[in-house]
Amino acid sequence: MTQLFQTPEVSPAELLATETDDALNQELKTLQQRIAQLEQELELRSQSLQQPTRDTRDPVKLGKTNRRLPLAEGDHQALIAILGASADFIEIDSMDGQWLYSNPAALNLVGLKDIEQAKTKHISDYILPKDLEHFQQHILPTVKQTGYWQGELRFHHFSTGEVIPVESTLFVVPDLVTNQPFGLAIISRDIRDRKRIEGELKQQTDLLQLILNKMSDGVVVADAKGQFLIFNPAAEQMFGRGATDTQREEWSEQYGLFLPDRVTPFPTEQIPLVRTLRGERVENVELFTRHSNAPNGIWATISGTSLKDAHGNLNGGVVVCRNITERKQVEEQLQQREGFLHSLYEGAEVGFFVVDVTETGEFRYHGFNPLLEQVIGFSTAQVQGKTPVDVFGEVMGPSFEQSYRRCTQLETAISYEEFAHFDQGIQWFLVTLSPLKDAQGKIYRLVGTTIEITDRKQAEHQLLETKNLYQQILNAIPDFVVCKGAESRIIYANKAFRDYYDRTLEQLQNITDAAYNQPDYTQQYVKDDAYVLNTGETLVLEEPVTRHDGEVRIFSTIKSAIFDTEGEVIQTVGISRDITDRKRVEDERKQAEVTLQQKTTELEQTLKDLQQTQLQMIQSEKMSSLGQMVAGVAHEINNPVNFIHGNLAHVDEYTKNLLGLVNLYQHHYPNPPQNILDEIEAIDLEFLSKDLTNVLQSMRVGTNRIREIVLSLRNFSRLDEADVKDVNLHEGMDSTLTILHNRLKATSERSEIQVIRNYGTLPLVQCHAGQLNQVFMNILSNAIDALEHQNRDRTCSERVNGPSSITISTDITSENQIKITIADNGSGMPESVRQRIFDPFYTTKPVGKGTGLGLSISYQIVTEKHGGSLECFSNEMQGTQFVIQLPIQIR
Repeated sequence: MTQLFQTPEVSPAELLATETDDALNQELKTLQQRIAQLEQELELRSQSLQQPTRDTRDPVKLGKTNRRLPLAEGDHQALIAILGASADFIEIDSMDGQWLYSNPAALNLVGLKDIEQAKTKHISDYILPKDLEHFQQHILPTVKQTGYWQGELRFHHFSTGEVIPVESTLFVVPDLVTNQPFGLAIISRDIRDRKRIEGELKQQTDLLQLILNKMSDGVVVADAKGQFLIFNPAAEQMFGRGATDTQREEWSEQYGLFLPDRVTPFPTEQIPLVRTLRGERVENVELFTRHSNAPNGIWATISGTSLKDAHGNLNGGVVVCRNITERKQVEEQLQQREGFLHSLYEGAEVGFFVVDVTETGEFRYHGFNPLLEQVIGFSTAQVQGKTPVDVFGEVMGPSFEQSYRRCTQLETAISYEEFAHFDQGIQWFLVTLSPLKDAQGKIYRLVGTTIEITDRKQAEHQLLETKNLYQQILNAIPDFVVCKGAESRIIYANKAFRDYYDRTLEQLQNITDAAYNQPDYTQQYVKDDAYVLNTGETLVLEEPVTRHDGEVRIFSTIKSAIFDTEGEVIQTVGISRDITDRKRVEDERKQAEVTLQQKTTELEQTLKDLQQTQLQMIQSEKMSSLGQMVAGVAHEINNPVNFIHGNLAHVDEYTKNLLGLVNLYQHHYPNPPQNILDEIEAIDLEFLSKDLTNVLQSMRVGTNRIREIVLSLRNFSRLDEADVKDVNLHEGMDSTLTILHNRLKATSERSEIQVIRNYGTLPLVQCHAGQLNQVFMNILSNAIDALEHQNRDRTCSERVNGPSSITISTDITSENQIKITIADNGSGMPESVRQRIFDPFYTTKPVGKGTGLGLSISYQIVTEKHGGSLECFSNEMQGTQFVIQLPIQIR
């Protein structure tokens, strides 16, 4: 029959635990033998089965059918005894699932109390619920189809619920009479102990594998034939590759193994692993390996032993490989260092000496290096084995011994300065003593170095004298001098600062400020110090400082950085001078300057107002005189013109009468005397009759024109009207244009300037009519000047294609506001000119052509007299625009 258990395959790691494996294998073999024996007995008994007699008193009846196994009575009893004594779980059910038999071991394994309880169970009831589906769908069909199944199952304990792993055999029991399936038998062995052992073994194997993987040492295991079983990662890294199938004769070449000379390949028979396969034990064998992953090579020490089973048979070998590359490098460095130290000892410019410490605590010189021999005047041979007193006498010797003893008592290196008197005189030295201890930690030797510092000591003495001199100078300075370190803590303060704070230097050191000073002041000091300390920049500032009596005074302070030799800021220094009195004088002076500036401004404004008033008076007087003159001229012209204009109607009537009489005479006397005919021909009576009417008409037009000019002059001057009156501004604008008509019309020297009137519907505006007419005159005159200046530089075609024009627009902008815009298409003006266009006496015209007062006075008339605004907008080559805004009613 098929065995219930297969001998497990031994993994390479289990070679390290052969005793555990042997015990487990032995137990498994025993279990297999017992199961095989039981199966053989069942097979033998089944060959002699007979129909059993019905015995209701038989305690081993097969289920509710009261059937016995088909055996002879004697065989039946023997089989029942065997089954009952078996430690394995045995149960038989009918093919339809009825219980037939359970041995005591079965009841005990699954926690059933008695046979009566077992009768209610089927084989499927013992299966762990999680495995039941697999059991029913795969295992039972296999048993019914093939008659046999063997493998592991999991039962569950009915009382405790414990999971019970078992090794089971299920087979069909045939009826010997009909050879039909009689029942289903299951024989199961409790393998909990085996599973536990297997689990522990797996844990040990996993742990061993984990240790091997994490070890820094390489581990290599091979069997007796030289086949690698274990090659952990550390070994792979050390030898450049892992396990291979190469023969041991190829290992040196395969893994790059060399003797310590790093040239000769390692002989096969001397390879440590090969030696362990021969049964040898290997201890700390050094070898050198070189491969592509380690072109510079790796040094390793190899230790190993052979592997044997429980009977002492050689199974293989194991070696442990430790990387000692760093140690070898250190050894090489130590060798180099020893050579370096020896050369340093012999040739250094520092004195070396060695002092032996005896068991009794005496100090005896071991030797000096050549430099020190030269300094003290003794050779090593002369001082070796002698005490300091022997060498240097009763004066210096005890002093040297005291220093040596202090070093041995402290058991650590010490440094100190001392002087000695040699042939060169008194010399200062910086001495360093270092104790050397033996394996028991006892000091047996002192190693000393000496550096001559005579020059430094002299410099220190001079520095101290200089420091005292500087200290006196700093204390004599009336200004504050303060040095601060990290966190703005005071390091030094001169006498002036100490007196101001009423503190000693010791009281000031390591504080940021006196406690009585205001916190805001102190915080600002710390902030300024931190800035200088972090940036290295110098700060010049004024700061308040509270004196010890509570008075706050103002100081001018310069805070600078102090640098070390590497250029790093190490401290700050502040120099402060009391400027309280100076600040008071400056404040008084500033106040006086402010007062003076105010008075100067007032005087300048007064002067400006006077100048403006003077200009206005001059202009007003000028305009008044001009107006009176214009009015007088207009009046004087108006009378004779009116006389002429009035008589022209009579002359026209008389002329028509006379010409009518002549025509009547010619009608009645067609043939006058010859002298009359000659006169008619001489005077060209026919032409005279026709032209006389035209002459009279021309005279009428001329007198009308003169009357219009006189009316415009009177309207422009407005002398016959009140100062403020409701006026039609369009009439004033037209009157101004009439006066300027001669400058607008075309002549042989200039082209016509077109005037475009875009008049809106304006109400009567309350204003000084004569002054506004003056504003219109100034703006229009400037526009005509600009256009004439532009036309001088233009060709005839340019004048025709782009005629000069002045556009006048009026409009109401609000309920009490009107706007008058006068724009030309001239060359415009630069911004610098536009910004000063309303300044008094500012003009861009040649000398004698303008006073620079026209637009300035116009600006005052609009803004001051009428409460309006006058603005100028202009860009070069884009023309100029003046915008006048006036209230309809002056408030």
